[in-house]
Amino acid sequence: MGGSIAIPVMMLALHFAAAVICGLAAAFIWSGGRSDLPARAQTVVALLTMAIWCAFVAAIGPLASASLVAEAFRNIALVLLIHRLFDTQGQRLSLRPIVATLIGVELLQGVLAGLSLVDTGLVGGVAQVAVLLRLMVAVGALLLVHNLYIGTDQDSRTGMRPVAVGLAGFWTFELNFYLLSSLSGEPAVEVSVFRGLVTALCAIGLILGSRAGARPLQLRPSRGAAVQTISLAIIGIYVLAMIALSEVLSLIAGDAARMTQIGLLAAALVLGLLWLPSKRAHAWLRVVALKHFFQHRYDYREEWLRFTQTVGSQDTSKTTLNVRVLKAMADITDSPSARLYLPDEDGRLAVDSHIGQLIGSEGDEFLPAELSHAMEREGQIVDLDEVRQGRDHFGEGALVPDWIVRDERCWAIVPLMHFQRLVGAVILARPARHRALDWEDFDLLKLAGRQVASFLAEQAGHEKLMQAAQFDQFNRRIAFVMHDIKNLASQLNLLASNAERHADKPAFREDMLVTLRTSSAKLKKLLDRLGGHRSETDGALEPVQLGPLVKKLHDRFSPQHRIDVSAIADCTVQANREALSQALVHLLQNGIDATQGDMPVNLHVASDGLNGRIEIVDSGSGMTAEFLRNGLFRPFVSSKNGGFGIGAFEARELIQSMGGRIDVTSREGLGTRFVITLPLAAAAGLLNSNAGRDGRSDPPASEVA
Repeated sequence: MGGSIAIPVMMLALHFAAAVICGLAAAFIWSGGRSDLPARAQTVVALLTMAIWCAFVAAIGPLASASLVAEAFRNIALVLLIHRLFDTQGQRLSLRPIVATLIGVELLQGVLAGLSLVDTGLVGGVAQVAVLLRLMVAVGALLLVHNLYIGTDQDSRTGMRPVAVGLAGFWTFELNFYLLSSLSGEPAVEVSVFRGLVTALCAIGLILGSRAGARPLQLRPSRGAAVQTISLAIIGIYVLAMIALSEVLSLIAGDAARMTQIGLLAAALVLGLLWLPSKRAHAWLRVVALKHFFQHRYDYREEWLRFTQTVGSQDTSKTTLNVRVLKAMADITDSPSARLYLPDEDGRLAVDSHIGQLIGSEGDEFLPAELSHAMEREGQIVDLDEVRQGRDHFGEGALVPDWIVRDERCWAIVPLMHFQRLVGAVILARPARHRALDWEDFDLLKLAGRQVASFLAEQAGHEKLMQAAQFDQFNRRIAFVMHDIKNLASQLNLLASNAERHADKPAFREDMLVTLRTSSAKLKKLLDRLGGHRSETDGALEPVQLGPLVKKLHDRFSPQHRIDVSAIADCTVQANREALSQALVHLLQNGIDATQGDMPVNLHVASDGLNGRIEIVDSGSGMTAEFLRNGLFRPFVSSKNGGFGIGAFEARELIQSMGGRIDVTSREGLGTRFVITLPLAAAAGLLNSNAGRDGRSDPPASEVA
C-alpha cells in the first residue's frame, strides 16, 4: 500500500519540478542568453514542449492521451533541435530523410492514439506498437546526437559538450525505458518516475551550452561557502542518522526503547554543544574542506584582497606598518602570533614588533647571523617541524637557535627578500589546527614575504629620502650663502684695492665705512639663513620704486663695466626691497660676466598699468635652447667656468616668492634678455581690498602678473 502511494507522489514531484526547470531554462535562454546563440529559437521551443509534457504527466499521468500527444511534440521538437545544430556546425551530411522519418513516426503516434479512442479493443495492440515506434525514435535520435558531436570541430566541442551530454543522456534513458516496457509488455512504472529528473538534467545541459563564450561551467565556490555547506551537510547527516536510529529503536519494545532514545538524544545534544563552538573543530573542518573539495588550499584572490586590505589599512594612527604587515602574514596561515625581525645598527636581525602571545622570551631578541646569511643565500622558508625531526635542506638545522627549537609554538621562519637581499624575517606560530607545511604554504608565504619586504624597503627608502631632503635643503642654503659670500668678497676686494689709492680722502673713508657696515649686516643675514632663521622683515612686501633702485645698481657696478639705464621714476612695485635688489645683483653680474669688451649691459624699466617690468639685456655669447630649458634655473649647473650655478636659480626663487616671474630669451652669439615682472603697488593694493570686501583670502601675486 505504501509503495503504491509513493510512486505517484514521486512522479508528481519530479515531473512538476522538471516542468518548472524547463520553463525557467526557456525563459533564461530567450531573455538572458546570447542573441547570436546557435539554434536559440529551436532550443526554446524544445524546452517549452518538455515543460508542457512534464506538466501533463504531473497532472494526469504518463499514459493519458494528452500526455502521449505532448510527448510526441516533445520528441519532434528535440529532433528538429538536433537537425538545426547540425546546420549551425556547418556539417554537410544530408539528414532530412532521417529527420522526416522520425517526425513521421511521432505523427503516427497521434493516429494510433485516435484509433485506441475509437476502438477500445485495440488499446493493447496500439500500446505495443507505440512502444516499438518510440524505441525507433530513441535509437535514431541517439545516432543523430552521436554524429553531431563527433562531427564537430575541436574548437566548438567545448560549447557543444554539455548539449550533447544532456541530449545523449535523455535519449539513452528513453531507450532503456521503452526497452523495459517492451520486454515486460506493460509500462515500466518504476522507471518512468525518474523521467522527469532526466528531463531536468537535459534542460540544464541546454542551459550550459547557451552560456556566452561557449566555455564549460566550473563550480568555484568560495572557501567560506564550502565550509558552511559542509557544516550544513554534517548537520543533515546527523539528523538523518538520528531518524534512522529512532526507527531502529522503535522495534525494541518496552521502556528500554524510550530510555535508549532519551539517552542518545541527550548525548547528541551534549556532543553538539561541545563540538560546534570549538575553534579546533572549526579549524579541522576548514582544513578538511580545503583539502578534499578544492584543488588548492588557498583562495588566492581572497588571500590577496585580505593581505592588501590589512597592509593598507586606513587606521594608521594605532598600528605601524611593521605591525600591519606582521598581521597580514599571520592571517594567511591563521597563526595566532608572530614576530618580526629587522636589521639593527650592527646588521643583526633583532626583534622589531610582535602580535599575539610573545613567542620565546624577552631575552631572545636576535637571530644568529649565520642563519640570516643562509636564508639570504637560499631564500628558503625554514620549516621548524622538520628541523625538530632532524631534517634540513640547506644546513639550517644547526643554525636555528635552541630556544626556537624548544618552543613548540614556533612553526616557520619566513625570510623577507627584496632584490636578493634579506631585509628581515618573520617567525610564525603554529595554527590552532596542527598540520604540516606543504608546497602551497611555501609558495604563498614566500610571495607574501617578498611583498612585505618591498613595503618595508619602501618605508626605509622613504625615511632616507626625508633625511636626504633635509640635507639637500641645508646644502642649498650653504650654496646660496657661498654664492653671496663670493659677491661680498669681490666687493671687499674692490674696496681694498681702492683704499690703497683713496684712503686719505674723507669722502672715500665715509663711503668705505658704509660699505663695511652693509657687508657686515649681509654676512650676519647669511649666517641666519644658513641656520634656517629668518628675520621679521624677511619676505615682507612693501612699495619699492624701481627708478632709484636701478640707479643705485648702476652706481655700484659702473666701475666694473659699462651700464646703460633707462628708467621711469614713478614705477613703484609691490616687492621686498632687499630680495629684489639681491635678485637684480645676481642677474646683472651674470650679464656683466657674459659681455666682453666695451659692449654695455642695458637696464630698462617700464610699466603696462598693472605690472612693472625690469629688463636686463646683455650682448654676450648667449645660451642654447637646451640650456635654457634644462640647465639655467637648476642649481649647481653653470655655463661659466668655476661658476656655482646658483645666481639665476636664487633670483627666480626670490622673484617668485614676491609673486613675480622671470622670462628669458637668448640667442647664441647675440646675447640674453632677462625680464622681471612684478605687480605695481597700486594694482596689488586694489586687488587686496576687493578680495577683503568679497570675504576671500588674498590672491597670490602671480595672478596679478
